Amino acid sequence: MATTDKIAELLKQSYQRKKGYKLFYEVKRSTGYVKPERFADAVAISLFPSNGISLTGYEFKSSRNDLLNDLRDLSKSEAIKQFCDYWILIVTDKELINGKIKVPDDWGIWCVYERDDGGACFRVLRKPKQLYPKPVDRYFLASLLNQRNWCVK
Repeated sequence: MATTDKIAELLKQSYQRKKGYKLFYEVKRSTGYVKPERFADAVAISLFPSNGISLTGYEFKSSRNDLLNDLRDLSKSEAIKQFCDYWILIVTDKELINGKIKVPDDWGIWCVYERDDGGACFRVLRKPKQLYPKPVDRYFLASLLNQRNWCVK
């Protein structure tokens, strides 16, 4: 079974094949010691108008309990989602979202798909809806610029 580290690696590989994007991991809402701390597992920004300059936020989940906790308190995701054009939940197994789990309608849902050849890729279960984000404030901008954990193409 895949882990959140596997999700991060697959996402990195996906963005390395694209030109004009920057991908950041474990993005905080702000720099400094702000409580409560809020994170997105990843945020990608397209850098060129030809791609449509946008921010996409990602939340990774490998545990049903962790997913349920975050869905009970949407303020955790909203702290960064408010600045994003798209928000995507990536789960390690689609079974995590089966049953009576209500994922917000505007979130995209992807899952890790293990291929027969031993590789893996993402399977889109639901495309994200276009959001209407707030302008990025200085606190969030400082957090992005302070990131040490990013990959570029």
